[in-house]
Amino acid sequence: MADMAGKVAIVTGGASGIGLGIVEAFVEAGMKVAIADINADAAVAEADRLGDDTIGIGLDVTSRESWEAAAAAVVDRFGQIDILCNNAGVAQSRLPGGAPLMMTDMSEGLFRMVMDVNVVGVFLGVRTIGPMMIARGKGGSIVNTASMAGFLSPPGSSAYVTSKFACVGLSETLRGELAPHGIGVSVFCPGAVKSNLVTNSAARRAAVVHDGGEEQAKLADKTVDKPVMTALSAGRCVLAGIRANDLYIFSHPEFRELAEERFAAVLASFGEPAQPGYRDPESVLTNSRNPAHAEILARKAG
Repeated sequence: MADMAGKVAIVTGGASGIGLGIVEAFVEAGMKVAIADINADAAVAEADRLGDDTIGIGLDVTSRESWEAAAAAVVDRFGQIDILCNNAGVAQSRLPGGAPLMMTDMSEGLFRMVMDVNVVGVFLGVRTIGPMMIARGKGGSIVNTASMAGFLSPPGSSAYVTSKFACVGLSETLRGELAPHGIGVSVFCPGAVKSNLVTNSAARRAAVVHDGGEEQAKLADKTVDKPVMTALSAGRCVLAGIRANDLYIFSHPEFRELAEERFAAVLASFGEPAQPGYRDPESVLTNSRNPAHAEILARKAG
């Protein structure tokens, strides 16, 4: 999908932060963009600012009905959807005072909310827009925003890490499933980017946390006290990843060393079979392989 001019995209969480950076990068490329956000007024305001090739719509990514209404609105305005960016998400954050919130102390409401937005929201987007792309028969692209937390697992971020690992796995599997239809799937894994993620997450937490008391409903912001990447830079990175049909889109190469450490620890943990001399049948190994990984390695080597 090298020529992006005229393509139609829907970007969730598109009224601020990384989502807005993606929107602005798409507009720069001459695309038509639906800015979808749970804050409908903010989405409409950004669409008004960016011009006639954008539309602002309200979308609760955890609601199937809301997804269906949003998809219908985009098709009614632009006639099609070529690109889906499942970018909306929420953060876990910390306890007041800055202490990390451990899973053993976490409210069920908070854990379910993080999973509902960050995982179920992605599923519903794929389930709503994916069949439309398949039926249209002209390919397309789906980008799911995860995080470096989709590969790394710092203590004190258990719910967020769980949701982002799930997003990475969902994206890897989906790529193989949609490849026969000419639909590319990418997972975007940024580091620190200027955004309103924490502020937006706080509003969502306050609405759903029931069993953790006010303390967890008012989890503190984990701020970064140094300059971080601009959202537009992150958005341009996503655009480049779509053009290249990359499975993994990384904007922060400084995390490579941490990823290598994790992968080395995984590989070092393989040893002898639990049952001496045993080996799973080749059919089991073949069925466990994702062809997308061999594809990516071949392309990078070439």
